[in-house]
Amino acid sequence: MRLPVFLFCGLLLSLFAQRLSAQPIQTDRIQIVRDTFGVAHIFAPTDAEVAYGLAWANAEDGFATMQQLYLIAKGRAGRHQGVGGALYDFTRQAFHVPQLVQERYEKDQSPAFRRYVDGYVQGLNAYAATHPKEVLDKQLFPMTGADVLQGYVMATLQEQGLIGQVGRVFGAGFDTVRNQPANLPGRGSNGLALARKWSTDGQTTRLLINPHQPLSGTGSVYEVHLCSDEGLNVHGGLWHGSMNAGTFANEHLALMTTTNGLDFVDVYQLRVNPANARQYWFDGAWRELQPERIRVKTKIWKFLKINLKRTIYQSVYGPAFRTKTGLFALRCGGAMRIGIAEQLYRMNKARNFSEFKRAANQFPFENFVYADKSDTIFLVNNGLVPRRNPAYAWRATLPGDTSATLWTDFHAIDDLVWYLNPRAGYLYNTNNTAFRATDSTENRQPRHYPAYFGERHTVQNNRALRLERLMHESGPTLSDEAFRRLKYDVQLPPDSPSMAFLDDIAQLSESDYPDVADLIRQLRGWDRRCVAESEAAGSLLVLTWYFYSQKGLSNFSRLNRYDTDTYLSGLRFTKAYLNRHFRKPSVPMGELLRYRRGSVDLPLFGYPDVLAAVTPMPGKDGVFTPVQGDGFVMFVSFGPTGVSLETSQAYGNSNNPGSPHYTDQMNLYVQRRTKTMTLNRAEVMRKAVRTYAPGHRSGRVKSS
Repeated sequence: MRLPVFLFCGLLLSLFAQRLSAQPIQTDRIQIVRDTFGVAHIFAPTDAEVAYGLAWANAEDGFATMQQLYLIAKGRAGRHQGVGGALYDFTRQAFHVPQLVQERYEKDQSPAFRRYVDGYVQGLNAYAATHPKEVLDKQLFPMTGADVLQGYVMATLQEQGLIGQVGRVFGAGFDTVRNQPANLPGRGSNGLALARKWSTDGQTTRLLINPHQPLSGTGSVYEVHLCSDEGLNVHGGLWHGSMNAGTFANEHLALMTTTNGLDFVDVYQLRVNPANARQYWFDGAWRELQPERIRVKTKIWKFLKINLKRTIYQSVYGPAFRTKTGLFALRCGGAMRIGIAEQLYRMNKARNFSEFKRAANQFPFENFVYADKSDTIFLVNNGLVPRRNPAYAWRATLPGDTSATLWTDFHAIDDLVWYLNPRAGYLYNTNNTAFRATDSTENRQPRHYPAYFGERHTVQNNRALRLERLMHESGPTLSDEAFRRLKYDVQLPPDSPSMAFLDDIAQLSESDYPDVADLIRQLRGWDRRCVAESEAAGSLLVLTWYFYSQKGLSNFSRLNRYDTDTYLSGLRFTKAYLNRHFRKPSVPMGELLRYRRGSVDLPLFGYPDVLAAVTPMPGKDGVFTPVQGDGFVMFVSFGPTGVSLETSQAYGNSNNPGSPHYTDQMNLYVQRRTKTMTLNRAEVMRKAVRTYAPGHRSGRVKSS
């Protein structure tokens, strides 16, 4: 689509004004302090200077990974990531993300946050300019603040499910009910807040931060400490290429986020004029569809790229797409806001619950599990949920001919499902239903909330069932040691609905099926612990995660019960797989599931839906390696002496194979240990391995 001249000029003027407003950063005022594990602690007088240091340090540790997000932000993902990336590029154009950000950049961002963004962009561009051989696409740099915020908008559209819905345009269309499972296998996180009453000293409030992210590449976690003289002092994890910690602790409070099942995207079928395909019926009159031609370039094989072209139509609801089954429009609140980055910045700097909640109001997605030094614990089933007409079934395809289905406003945080300081003294979420978050006597009831929120009150995964049981068994107190054991727990609960098929396998007759009798006996006698030594756990991994999931049968949020033929096919496949790759019919999980990176190769434990979560994929040699799971673990304690932090990270804090920090945290995780971190600057400096300013030659050390 060609932009009108006045709009093109306006974009140029906006970009020019934005660059003029940036104050050059004095890099000699910035200290990047590396500790024993290579984690960057960034100190500077101002937030903007810290942001510069963050961009530089993150680029040193994972510039190629950061650029994957920027390719999406600038609409160039298809050129490098293939058809999957082209889907992001298509969505970005269809929902006018660049125009949205440019239009609202000055209006919606505070001056303080614009300075922060400016500092980050300067650091990013400086690194790219001085390391040109590391740049993946010459059109990526220089980046602007608007470019970075486009990345946040695109991440929002992914998390709200819009990217997936757009992807369905290229499939069968939107004629079926959109009842997507809220708890996808292998995707999720654990958050647990414990009030003081649960500590052995009666004085310590604790929070478990445990996002289950990809262990490498886009979406993997980068650990960092940011500290300025303007009140920023936060330690936590962020996505490579983002400006703010998404899961974090500061001196006052801490936050964990988990994916939820709220309904953020609506699909409308438009009634097209039989006499004029460019018109649709709305509120008693024909309206004109505004056609737009979208072209995205995508890589299909090595260096071969082609143009993909598609015409869409802008309607009162949003972009509309022609499919074989009709014309359908999509509407999503995440495509209307750009404030998520500043909300995270404000939450990172919040000093108490009131400030945090004010910043968190109408955050676009995710559950929040929160704890602070005042012994406040809080959980909210959060998201940018539209105020909808309750007369309609919003999970289904909606009529696109009436303003009764056209929403324009969103619910505030107080309207959502939330809990504050329950008497039980604990709150948790493992991507399960928000209607089970604490003791059963205090859980919220679905009847008190609109059905169109979309939160399913029946979704209770294995992790949630196990955590509930552990809390009941542990109460009314939980030692620090027990708190850690809980996080690394690998027990599948006996009442697990998604493991119900194991009971069926146990009933199979060994004499009727002698070829798999040994596997039947093994699974029947298994204690359902996914430890490295367990051969039954190894067999289960092949049976479920490879055989059943490859056939589309394994859904961890539903009752898994199949017919006898399916069970036998899976058992025979499992036995053949183990014999083919390992030359024996049974293999311990630690031999089958390995923690591999570089030259490190360690036995691993876990399963996609236990508290020590791991989502594996098999290699050519038959060995499974994790691709997602415990990407970051952080234990936060607010006690009489302040805040204490214990962390571990997948692999290490660097994505560069030549770095000593590429694999130096793998043993920590396998041994269920953590490293001690601190927000205290003097303590950081006392243990510093290297201190330098951005741009300083890496072989030299700048004194503190």
